[in-house]
Amino acid sequence: MLKNSLPTQIAKRKIIFITSIIASLAFILFSLTASSPSYGSDWYKAYNMEKVEAYSKTFDSNIVFYKSPTKWNTPSLTLIHGVGGSAEDFKKIVKQLSQHYQLFIPDLPGYGQSQSPKNNFSPSKYAQALYEVLPKLVRKRNIVIGHSMGGNISVQLSLKHPELAEKLILIDAAGFINKFSYSQYIANNYALDKIQLTEHEAPLLKGLINTVNKLIPDPSKVLLSDAGRKYLLENNSTYISAIAVLDENLTKLMRKPAPPTHIIWGGKDQVMPVQVTKLLSYLLKTRSIEIYETAGHSPQKQFPIQVANSIHNFIQNGAKSTENINKVTVNNQNIIINCDKGQTTDLLNNTTYLNVTIKNCQSKNNIDNFTANQLVVENSKLTFTNLSLNYPEGFSFIALKSSINVWGGNLKSLSVGYIEESDIELHGVDIYTKNTLVISNVPTTMNVSLTRVHQDNRSFSWHGIINVGF
Repeated sequence: MLKNSLPTQIAKRKIIFITSIIASLAFILFSLTASSPSYGSDWYKAYNMEKVEAYSKTFDSNIVFYKSPTKWNTPSLTLIHGVGGSAEDFKKIVKQLSQHYQLFIPDLPGYGQSQSPKNNFSPSKYAQALYEVLPKLVRKRNIVIGHSMGGNISVQLSLKHPELAEKLILIDAAGFINKFSYSQYIANNYALDKIQLTEHEAPLLKGLINTVNKLIPDPSKVLLSDAGRKYLLENNSTYISAIAVLDENLTKLMRKPAPPTHIIWGGKDQVMPVQVTKLLSYLLKTRSIEIYETAGHSPQKQFPIQVANSIHNFIQNGAKSTENINKVTVNNQNIIINCDKGQTTDLLNNTTYLNVTIKNCQSKNNIDNFTANQLVVENSKLTFTNLSLNYPEGFSFIALKSSINVWGGNLKSLSVGYIEESDIELHGVDIYTKNTLVISNVPTTMNVSLTRVHQDNRSFSWHGIINVGF
């Protein structure tokens, strides 16, 4: 029903589309495509489950849970669905998991059979509501599993209330990169793939969206206000939660200790980029990641047996060994890599150098677990995972006519960086600096998500578009 009415609803809200909320609308569209919400369904009866209800003060209503038969001497599992979905999103893995564990799967308020007079359908409110009701339902040993927005809720629940999460499992979790980065991701990936833009046209669309993001005020706060939810979004849980999941800033929370965490992702997920696994891996301090290369946003539906086995193996055995992944080769020397001379960035993976210069590397260059004093990048496009730079005498990085994406890492320096005609994105980075942050030869912006800045005696969050300049 929601899926069929989506074009009409979008047409009624053109003002939403022409602003940076394009990201939220795209998230709504993809979530509805990936989910198959059902209302009033008795699907759970086929799996020998029963329906129970628990009152939430936050939503002033009962939350409906679907509970499988009790399994003694094992932890319980709480599975949390995403935008546009319901508890039924997990039905394909219920039979296998319920052989080992007792499952508690809620219809979140506003979805499925859980209705509410309150319309604040945000991940933080959902986490608060689950904290109210779960202690009376689940066992003392409880595993929290979240899909899409449910992954965001699961992180908030687990990090705020660790007593409710012995372990944490995330399936294509949503809402960790900021909405501006998300809109650019849509431009570069969904538009290129679905609208059949050329390689030349896609960056132009990305640039247009970036300009709109900078020049037109972000309407999220208006849309998520009491009046906005009621009159503009018509109390629609899908629209409200889709905007809210991209609007919340979890930068401070993500620095709290996390329980042992396992990440499951679809390699062809068009809702949330697979690079988010790198961000979450760094922030949650886990290397337990399983990617299903041909799966989309809901691998538990496409590969239910494999996903259920992955969940069970992690609960029983913990994370896979990371002994080989963590080995770093130390080279106490300077290095210059020039791709025009046939050199590649491959040798930088899992290494430590002194001062590194990378030139003319324009094809896809992914560099993992790289450490250096200072990094200079010229005329190159690079993606770093777990990047560490430490240069107390000056800039930790210098970017000249380059595009650099960093997914997790730390930068320590007198001044963070210097930019000329470059595009910089930092996601899940910890910055330590005594002097200025980022200097550019002309006023420009950086796209930043879940980044924490420590400057002298103060700390603050970077999440969104950050203005930098002289």
